[in-house]
Amino acid sequence: MALQAVEPTAVLLIRAWVEADGGLRARITRTLDASSHEQIVTAAASPEEVVRAIVEWLDAFLRSAGEVTDP
Repeated sequence: MALQAVEPTAVLLIRAWVEADGGLRARITRTLDASSHEQIVTAAASPEEVVRAIVEWLDAFLRSAGEVTDP
């Protein structure tokens, strides 16, 4: 029986809201392995911080996906 290669899958969830003072707030929950229960939770207070977190997550995912080898 042949083993199927597991496709690397990562998850990023952003919960954003506007504070009473008009400031942006965001809670960013991310994992580089959707099959794992390990999560990293961070916060952001500007659109730039949210975008930076997304770029960092994608870069980390691409690096980790490059480490995965087919069985």
